[in-house]
Amino acid sequence: MYATRDPASFISTVSLPPDAFDSLLVLFSGEYEQRSRRGKCGRPPRVVHAHAALALVLHFYTAAVEQKTLQELFALTPSTCARTLRKGEEALARALAACPDAAIKWSSKATQARWAVMSNLRDPLVHGVFSFVDGKNSRWLHRVFVTRVLCFGLDGTLVWGRHNYPGSWNDGEMSRRLQELLEDPAKTGVDMKVASDTLNLA
Repeated sequence: MYATRDPASFISTVSLPPDAFDSLLVLFSGEYEQRSRRGKCGRPPRVVHAHAALALVLHFYTAAVEQKTLQELFALTPSTCARTLRKGEEALARALAACPDAAIKWSSKATQARWAVMSNLRDPLVHGVFSFVDGKNSRWLHRVFVTRVLCFGLDGTLVWGRHNYPGSWNDGEMSRRLQELLEDPAKTGVDMKVASDTLNLA
């Protein structure tokens, strides 16, 4: 798949098109350390390439698969799969921390005002809406409940997000920090709002 560069295959497997995957891979490769490679002692690694380790982590995050399925897809033993996932997650966290474009940032008051004008142009009855919030319950594998609340700007950027711990219930605590941001005059402009369809923020 990596060699063929088929966009549909990339998106269905790692949820990124090939060019975005390559950009992330550059950062990831600098953080992902392989125990054994040319010039180092030890057994050769089972996951030879950084792109395979990154694909493993991204597929684990974006696809509803069990570890057994991951092991089969990537031809890994259970211990190697677990170790590669752990190392890959740590490397990905460091890579994303070093990438300004990967940061989730609350929009400035100027941006909020610009987005509110855009939403008003699209729908004249809507005033002051600069982003929208959505909640999602994921029942991965029918065993684990993961709830998330995400707030998107009008340009599609993620401006706020919160994930609960697998298995815990969604309650007002999930969105309390978002409510605090919206009520804070230092962070949110006057009469600025977020839109929601069915999410209960109370």
